[in-house]
Amino acid sequence: MNLKVVLVFLALSLITIFALAYVLLTSQGGSSQPPRCPSVSHSAQPWTHPGQSQLFADLSREELMAVMSFLTQKLGPGLVDAAQARPFDNCVFSVELQLPRKAAALAHLDRGSPPPAREALAIVFFGGQPQPNVTELVVGPLPRPSYMRDVTVERHGGPLPYHRRPVLRTESAQMWKHLKEVELPKAPVFLASVFNYSGSTLAGLKNWVVAEDVVFKPVAAPWSPEHQLQRPQLTRQVLGREDLTAFLLGSPLPRYLYLASNQTNAWGHQRGYRIQIHSPFGIHMPLDSDMERALSWGRYQLAVTRRKEKESQSSSIYYQNDIWTPTMAFADFINNETLLGEDLVAWVTASFLHIPHAEDVPNTVTLGNRVGFLLRPYNFFDEDPSIFSPDSVYFEKDQNAGLCSVNHVACIPHLASCVPDLPPFSYQDF
Repeated sequence: MNLKVVLVFLALSLITIFALAYVLLTSQGGSSQPPRCPSVSHSAQPWTHPGQSQLFADLSREELMAVMSFLTQKLGPGLVDAAQARPFDNCVFSVELQLPRKAAALAHLDRGSPPPAREALAIVFFGGQPQPNVTELVVGPLPRPSYMRDVTVERHGGPLPYHRRPVLRTESAQMWKHLKEVELPKAPVFLASVFNYSGSTLAGLKNWVVAEDVVFKPVAAPWSPEHQLQRPQLTRQVLGREDLTAFLLGSPLPRYLYLASNQTNAWGHQRGYRIQIHSPFGIHMPLDSDMERALSWGRYQLAVTRRKEKESQSSSIYYQNDIWTPTMAFADFINNETLLGEDLVAWVTASFLHIPHAEDVPNTVTLGNRVGFLLRPYNFFDEDPSIFSPDSVYFEKDQNAGLCSVNHVACIPHLASCVPDLPPFSYQDF
């Protein structure tokens, strides 16, 4: 009788153990991964539609092949592969995306208009003609091109002489062969160090330029009229012409310089972006040099000009072989035009010079080697966007910071038992 009771208890114990094990396994989903935390609704805005980014996407392989096939059909079978082309051949040197005009792009992005046609810009070297030249062709619409137009004169103000083209691959190979086989034996020690040198071992369309700074006004001390106090006073100046916004290298910048739009935030301030430069400045080229005009963008640490389709870049690839007669010069962009309520472009020179020294071995430290600039929101938002981050902590004085609903950091031991399910953070599509 006692043996039967013992067997019954053993059977019940086994059943209980199996039941508990099943419950534990099923509650964790049969996975070794920790459970997910309960989802929390956030006020963050969703990301923008990814399809809009295709407006500026690089040309796909299919689009490149379509452009090359179209050019071969229109220009004839005499085109030679650029990698094998010689100076007296016709070849397509490069093909890249032709950016749409700004008005058409904004009409699509902001107002839902049909997207502008995707086009490609092809640079063609016509070396096999009686008068060799460089021609720039716009091909479109992609992915099935049906037209091409010559934009050389439109972009450069005239035809491009053939001698201004970049060097072809075959020409580089010829120069290298000559230097290695003919010149190297003449000065083997010096040229070996030269040949083996590696440098790697060493907000809208209407805007205003606003400068804010602090000046000091002398005032009499109320308790001692014979003494003066220097009272700081905030000044705000709208820089209305291009000559006022062209800051030469070494010249002082306003403490706050920002591009303000015609929109305001909840506080009534103009929404804009502040330009903050972090670059060491140095003279890039003597002003009396014959080459300086082609590199005249280097005169300025910052310049703001009116946006023009013909002033889309500050330099040109054709300066490589003919820098003394530039087809365009950045200095001509600054002609004292009005900037009030116009579509503006800020040109920033991010200069950098690193002189190799002993502490670069075995690697160059990054501390202090800062270069670049920041484009910071300035009165753009109504408050600090980071308070809407899913993992931020924000509470007021009348709230209990020890409650998990107010301060999730107070419940770290509890939260550590699960994996947070945080959505991608964005704020007003940023």
